[in-house]
Amino acid sequence: PDTAFWFSVSDRQLRILMPVHWLIGHGGLHENVLDVSAAFAKRGHRVTVIHPPSPIDARLRAAGCGSITDDLNNTAQVLE
Repeated sequence: PDTAFWFSVSDRQLRILMPVHWLIGHGGLHENVLDVSAAFAKRGHRVTVIHPPSPIDARLRAAGCGSITDDLNNTAQVLE
């Protein structure tokens, strides 16, 4: 039963918002976020990542993802 649910959800386009906060300019978390986001986008899902300034912004866009750069000091305001 759980498997049937997974396939039914994955067959439709999802809109995924991924807020991420990192404390360094670039590292493993950046690559992980890029890999996961690109995989979802490749499957036809709409992915947007909200993140502090970082060189990953251009790579997210190249992978077909939306990218919003914000310092995330006021996350509630950013999400509105």
